[in-house]
Amino acid sequence: MKKSAFIFLLCLFFGIFSAQSDSLTLNLEQVLHIIRQNHPTVKQAEIGVEKADADILLAKAA
Repeated sequence: MKKSAFIFLLCLFFGIFSAQSDSLTLNLEQVLHIIRQNHPTVKQAEIGVEKADADILLAKAA
């Protein structure tokens, strides 16, 4: 009885993990794209670049 329960649990365990291998995976470019869109530090850096561009434009106009 213990042996059959162990074999059942073993099959169940490997069945669950083999089912996960078919899931969608992200490549490096997709991960970096998501990070660039959503990470707060990246957003803050983009705001800094936009501010610097605006300061340059303002300095050229003066």
